[in-house]
Amino acid sequence: MRIYIESAYYGANTIQAIEVTAKVQEIVDSQSASPEIDIKVDASNLGLSTVPAKDVRKSLTVTFSYAPESGSYITKSAVDFGSVTITNTMPVDIEIKSASYGTNTIMKDITTEMLEFIADPANGVTFTVGSGDFLNRFCNGHDIASGHPKTLTIKAFTFHVHDKLLAIVANDGELVDLSTLLPKKA
Repeated sequence: MRIYIESAYYGANTIQAIEVTAKVQEIVDSQSASPEIDIKVDASNLGLSTVPAKDVRKSLTVTFSYAPESGSYITKSAVDFGSVTITNTMPVDIEIKSASYGTNTIMKDITTEMLEFIADPANGVTFTVGSGDFLNRFCNGHDIASGHPKTLTIKAFTFHVHDKLLAIVANDGELVDLSTLLPKKA
């Protein structure tokens, strides 16, 4: 998973703030294999030869996204000699209310399995409905209606920016991306 830096500024509030977006993206990319990315707040670490707003407490403010196509961004900041820490897995700020998979006549409740899936960051946020991995993960390895097309229905409540009840309906073979449940940036 790549974390996309939208903007990064180092300085004393907006006074003499210097854009360091490219350098912060470089730091993030260099630590992409780590579970947590740690960006030290220090002029030299940020590639600056001069210190802005000398003798004034400064901060680094980073706006980033795990999925920029969703329009969802997170902003974090820290003061001099602290760190901006970014986890290397996208938080899924949703509560699954129900999840079911099957045909019109044969349906399996997979709410518990879906909750377990999103609770483990190692799983990521995407899966293909009806794939072998999907059946193993959500249906104990069994195709509940072999030879018949099936549908996954997820009803979820999102808490990211606007509380919203959403539904995802996907058929066998379709890719589900839970990051699309996050609302668009206004």
